[in-house]
Amino acid sequence: NTAPSVTSVVVSDLTLTDADDGSQMTVTVTYDEAMDNLADPTLTFTSDIVTSGTLTFNSGAWSLGDTVYTATYDVGDVDEEVLDVDVDVSLAQDVAGNVQNAFNEADAIDVDTLNPSVTSVAVSDSTLTDADALSQITVTITYDEAMDNSADPTLTFTSDIVTSGTL
Repeated sequence: NTAPSVTSVVVSDLTLTDADDGSQMTVTVTYDEAMDNLADPTLTFTSDIVTSGTLTFNSGAWSLGDTVYTATYDVGDVDEEVLDVDVDVSLAQDVAGNVQNAFNEADAIDVDTLNPSVTSVAVSDSTLTDADALSQITVTITYDEAMDNSADPTLTFTSDIVTSGTL
């Protein structure tokens, strides 16, 4: 009567971002012996990214002689940032009815679906006059996190100073 053990946990997407919204992620659990395919393991996450809506359980299936269990989750963007999420695996049983040894895969997933925010906007010259003709102004935007420098932000002014030729 030896309890089965998990030999590995593999997560298909280690970092969930806005780009993953609407996709699926799998967690594949491998055991050291054949398991009872009617006693699926319980997978929990140390930060409850299931209750928050980031992950929604879709399906689970056994394979490779019932030694591998794959859980499939739908990924949603719920504007949260959670780093170092652990995956805990418990309660599966082998064919003899022995309950598995609990297993923890530490720091398996990072979630960053929290959209960045502008923390400040600074304009080098806030009052444009005739004396500013042919000169330049600088608009500096500060964000609360590092941004992708290959994607420039779109600036919109309340008055249509671009169309009028002021800018």
